[in-house]
Amino acid sequence: MLALAAWALARAGAKVSPNATVGQLSRPQQHLVEIAKATAHQVRVLILDEPTAALTSEDAKHLFELCAELKRRGVGIVYITHRFDELYRFADRVTILRDGRRVGTFEANQVDRAQLITYMTGREFREMFPTLPAPRGNTRLSAHEVRVPGRLAKTSFEVREGEVLGLAGLDGSGKSELARALFGLEPAADGTIIIDQREVNLRRVSPRQMIARGLMYLPADRRKEGLALCRPVLENMTISALAGLSHFGFLAKAEERRRAGAVAARLRIKTPSLFSRTALLSGGTQQKVMVSKALLAAVKVFVFDELTQGIDVGAKVDLYHFVQELAASGAAVVMVLSDMAEILNLCHRVLILCRGECVACLSGAEISEPTVLRHYFGEKLVPTENAVGA
Repeated sequence: MLALAAWALARAGAKVSPNATVGQLSRPQQHLVEIAKATAHQVRVLILDEPTAALTSEDAKHLFELCAELKRRGVGIVYITHRFDELYRFADRVTILRDGRRVGTFEANQVDRAQLITYMTGREFREMFPTLPAPRGNTRLSAHEVRVPGRLAKTSFEVREGEVLGLAGLDGSGKSELARALFGLEPAADGTIIIDQREVNLRRVSPRQMIARGLMYLPADRRKEGLALCRPVLENMTISALAGLSHFGFLAKAEERRRAGAVAARLRIKTPSLFSRTALLSGGTQQKVMVSKALLAAVKVFVFDELTQGIDVGAKVDLYHFVQELAASGAAVVMVLSDMAEILNLCHRVLILCRGECVACLSGAEISEPTVLRHYFGEKLVPTENAVGA
């Protein structure tokens, strides 16, 4: 049994001991264990549902090689994905579904991306990524020597009004630790941040205090950390804004419904009712519900950890335009990103982390795929005036 498990894990590219406890593994490692489980035996049909959503680029490469091997052996693969590159890489045929109905089935080489987006969403998107407005002059967020012992070295950066700053790097680079430290979710974090000229010491701060100071963090795992799935949509939307919706200790329910309804319309949240159970919604709609918490809390600094992970293309485009709206309103946006297309098209600047250190800060024409990838692996290029030290 151990030999079979070790073989299946190695085949899936999982550097994990068969005796390891799954609960102590990282999300990408857990995902690879699932893939190893599914392919450990002689399968005839393999159904993969968003298999790369939680994988690093290197892990995804192993998965692609495994799928190619299974395909050569005659295994039928149903590959559910919203990532077009993967679709064109694997698919012989493409079946598109929308709102629970089949839109059509096409030969993969006979349908282009623009047509796919139209079929999947029912709307035409000439450009998936909106044009970001130019940042304004005032600094909204300053981080000074933020560190998490053992995982993130001292890192400093600034974000101006209307600016979108990307945090990029491989899994374990420290990008998520940096984002979580800003919100008081890393108990060992040290350093200071300044929000609209108000200084905050990260040693003595909690998420509740950060929201009160104008900063909101939304986690990568909405199901475990971002939402109370057993509770209604309305409660999930307003949970971070209850102080502003209460008078003398009593919740103003009519005002709560009114404000939540306005945000639901703004984000195009598709739900039968604000009182529907959140667990019954699609992944994209759940993500929008989580995002609505930040809007109702009326903060001016938004920190998003993998904002569009595991959601459909229509929801992605809606959230891309939402980020544009936030920037246009003068908010500061910090985004932890893994998707290369988002890194290249959704940021004014990109801070790249490698092995717990900040290795570069790219802007403008510097934000290119080759440059980003080189920095991912710690290959230091010619320093730029935008670079910040770790």
